[in-house]
Amino acid sequence: MSQFYFSLLLVVFSFAVSAQTISKIGNSGQVLIQFDSFNEHQAQPGSEYFAMSAEGKKVAIIQLKKVKANQAIGIITKGKALVGQQLVLRGAETEGANSATAFHRKPGFPVAVLVGYGASSMSLTGQYSSTGATVDRSGTLNMTGTSFNLKAFGEINLVDRFFARGTGGLEIFNTKGTGKDSSSGLAICDSGASSDCKANFNYLAMEGSIHWAFMQSKSLRGHIGGGYSYLVTLSKDVNIPNLKASAATNQMMLAKLGFDFMTKQSFFPVIIEYGYIPGDNVKASALYLRGGYGFYF
Repeated sequence: MSQFYFSLLLVVFSFAVSAQTISKIGNSGQVLIQFDSFNEHQAQPGSEYFAMSAEGKKVAIIQLKKVKANQAIGIITKGKALVGQQLVLRGAETEGANSATAFHRKPGFPVAVLVGYGASSMSLTGQYSSTGATVDRSGTLNMTGTSFNLKAFGEINLVDRFFARGTGGLEIFNTKGTGKDSSSGLAICDSGASSDCKANFNYLAMEGSIHWAFMQSKSLRGHIGGGYSYLVTLSKDVNIPNLKASAATNQMMLAKLGFDFMTKQSFFPVIIEYGYIPGDNVKASALYLRGGYGFYF
């Protein structure tokens, strides 16, 4: 399962690096431009684009001469451009509607601290054996719980509307529920002494994610993304006999919807995040609402 999600991230990243960029520059000032599928409809002969430096500054103006499918030939009418630089349609850069790079034109490196509230769930077949050889009691456990979490992230721009985030911090996964044998009604947890079952984990989370900005203005950016979280177990409290909780690490696959509310010197990120923990006999997931304060380091 983890290999599938890792491959999926590679596909997304490979698509990202093919976005609206200068792929070749000729001696006479002609340039070959590669457009992604989101931007090729804007490419028309006569359209003008700004070439953007890595710092988000306009360094050249390029006018399109010929357009075919997702490629175009243009000529540099002002300034100096380099291969690999991103292009922004002239006029769109003031609205910020078609480029995530506007978020990165502010000086510094975007970082943020996030406080989160999580709602977790876990389901499995709980089992108790007095001898370890045969199962004496068995029943379905459906457990839920809530938690608070604390994280921080740093962000880098990739190309056009794509960016990446590296996130780390405390991820808490708490669940509890009732565990009884489906036939006798006898308790399953705490070696058969209690029907109050729990599975609580404190993790150090280290994650990476790739995002695409589907909307952007000077004050608001909306984005969706996917990622992978590597979880290191800091502590745990588990009383379900057959739940294998001895592993020092775990993993979580992530899907995200976020909005960044921007000011001149800072920004306020809000994220809705779904996390899925893969397992053979256990279904575990969590829904998080995170919010915080960001600045340019």
